[in-house]
Amino acid sequence: MRTIGVVAFSEQVLNQVTELNQALDRMNYPVHIEQMGSKLQTTKLGDFYYEENAILIWLCRCYKDRERCQEAIERYMEAGVSLIVTMTAPALEVALASSVDSGIPLIFTHISKLQIEEFKSRGLITAGRVTGICDIWQDMVGERLALLTQVTPPLNVVHSFYNPQLLVAVTEMERLRRASNELGLELIPHPACSPADIKSQLADLKTRSDHVIFRLSDPTTESMAGLMGAVAHEHFIPYVGLTSDELERNGSLLALDVRGIGKQLAEIIDRILRGENPQAIPLQEPSEKVLFINNQVAQNLGLILSPSLRQATNNATQLKHHASLRTRLLLIVLIACLFNVVAFPLGFPNFFYITLIAGIFFSLAVYFYLDWTFIRPLQKLTINAEKIGAGDLNVDIGEGKVDDEVNTLARALRRMKSNLNDSYGELEQMADNLKIRVNELTEANQALKLAQVELEIAGTKLIAAEDNSRFAMTTFIHDEILSPLDTLIEAGEEKDNPTIIRSAKELEKRIRRLRFDLSVPILQDLSIELRRLIQETLPQIYPISQPIELKMDLAALDQLPDLESACVFLLYRFAHGAVSNVYRHAKATQVAILAEYKEGMLKMQVRDNGCGFDTNQLEQFIKNGHYFFHDIKIRSQQMKGSFRVESKNGCGTTMEVIVPARQNGSNSSRKVIQREENKAQ
Repeated sequence: MRTIGVVAFSEQVLNQVTELNQALDRMNYPVHIEQMGSKLQTTKLGDFYYEENAILIWLCRCYKDRERCQEAIERYMEAGVSLIVTMTAPALEVALASSVDSGIPLIFTHISKLQIEEFKSRGLITAGRVTGICDIWQDMVGERLALLTQVTPPLNVVHSFYNPQLLVAVTEMERLRRASNELGLELIPHPACSPADIKSQLADLKTRSDHVIFRLSDPTTESMAGLMGAVAHEHFIPYVGLTSDELERNGSLLALDVRGIGKQLAEIIDRILRGENPQAIPLQEPSEKVLFINNQVAQNLGLILSPSLRQATNNATQLKHHASLRTRLLLIVLIACLFNVVAFPLGFPNFFYITLIAGIFFSLAVYFYLDWTFIRPLQKLTINAEKIGAGDLNVDIGEGKVDDEVNTLARALRRMKSNLNDSYGELEQMADNLKIRVNELTEANQALKLAQVELEIAGTKLIAAEDNSRFAMTTFIHDEILSPLDTLIEAGEEKDNPTIIRSAKELEKRIRRLRFDLSVPILQDLSIELRRLIQETLPQIYPISQPIELKMDLAALDQLPDLESACVFLLYRFAHGAVSNVYRHAKATQVAILAEYKEGMLKMQVRDNGCGFDTNQLEQFIKNGHYFFHDIKIRSQQMKGSFRVESKNGCGTTMEVIVPARQNGSNSSRKVIQREENKAQ
């Protein structure tokens, strides 16, 4: 089974996922789709049975959430997907930044060539693992605009919104400007850096009957497409959207859409799965363009479409034709007049003239009454409802003069607008509170990280202070205690007092052992020093170790001849203390000292088959003055490692320390030369 990660950064690209599924199915791939949950948690891959040659499309709907997109890319890399499909430029940008060293092929869609060149100039696209299908919306600007010249009465003025801060939008606007000049149309550009700017300019838009609102592929205008359509409806002018789904949703007059992206995407995926290098697959463009026309909008605006324009839509799906309420009312009036015309041949001439005149006046009166009382207010309410649906809550719904059903509907619409305003206000307040909370948590997290750094520094200073104290203490023992003991032994020999000599030598032996435990040796080669410590020094200090079977495997240390000094000192202290504890307390017959190196981590383990102990008593051991466990634990944690003790009464003990095997480090502990302690043997 091969897994394909698909990142859908907007809802509009999901139809390409359906096309991809169908195209892969036609290629005889068993296709399965699995979606990431809202918290990016999904069933583990492989929990279900899939065919051997199956393709699993692992879909994540990010919908303009970059953080979620990044988490999805990281999940794809952890799962080792065969390739990643990114739909829209933000998704590709996140994928390129998050998978630099992964080597996973990336396929993109819905990205212009200009954006690809921008990514290359920024150094995001460097490896030969990126290919895909480029957008052609910028190339289609002139072709889309030319469709408006086939409409009667002619549309002469084009309103278009764009973001001057986006290079892609500026380039597309320049192409629209050139196309307008070639077609003899007047272009009125509306620079807007945000959806709020677009909403403000739409509220002040001045139009005439020959104007049109023309939407570009600028992502800034995407969320405002519905409001553009509502404003165009209000001003009784056409709106030209970008894709076919805007015909019914936003009332677009026509749309020149692209098709076949899913099929081309499936072909690229098939080539990569068969072993072809993505670098060898050239960038492609959508191969099919389809024209859609909204007949209802054309009729409502009184526009006549040329035969060639209608012929171009033979292969497209056209929207169903609807008759307006005003048209139906006028039809009733005509039927009434026709009835009177038919009544004349039936022999009722006087009745005919009377009823004809009365019927015409009555029908016209009813028509104008219903038009002013119901149809026009309903049209206004419809436009206001469209604006509210598009997110404009500043519309003035007004209040009717007569308290009828239309006015009741207007009141309900006002209540809905008021409730939406309150809800939006609460959401904004919640968003502000959430932002404040996030900022507080961010500051707290930063403070915590700073405290951790300070704690590590303090720990390093504490270790250095401890080593200095050990150095000072061993120096004091040598200079202030051992020297007088030598004098005392000499005095006992002069006076031939065996009691003094025996007591002084026993005291000297104990003090030298204490000094050895406190000393910090210079370790030129950890492997050699540990073998010497375990095989020579400790057995001489602890004669009880002679009958204990010793097993030692330190071959891993020979692979790391130049370890950081802090790591060397920690491992030496660990082996020294752990083996000493075995000899003094474990009553063991076997002891094993093992070292293992794997993936940058060095593990040392000391195991025995002795009497063991209850690990819940470790804290009590420390309180009683046995600081070995605490010392090793703190030092290993400061080196980003770990320390573990496993033991049970009567079941032996296992002590293990794991630390990063960093080499040539600069964090050195205070070291002094350990003198030969032959006298202590």
